[in-house]
Amino acid sequence: MRKAFIAEALTSVRNLQAVLPDLTDAELKKAVELEEAALRRQTILDKMYRELRQRARKQFIRNPA
Repeated sequence: MRKAFIAEALTSVRNLQAVLPDLTDAELKKAVELEEAALRRQTILDKMYRELRQRARKQFIRNPA
């Protein structure tokens, strides 16, 4: 896990948008966990939640039960 990459994603919305496609699922989940624990910016959380939903939807479409 690239901690510096996660930290960069959480510095601002602009940085998050730049690095979001490059974050692994584990890194994205860790970033969400950190931001939720800090109870800081709802905007960043919303963007990360949206990305997690999109990834889950894509995964489901690729591998339906």
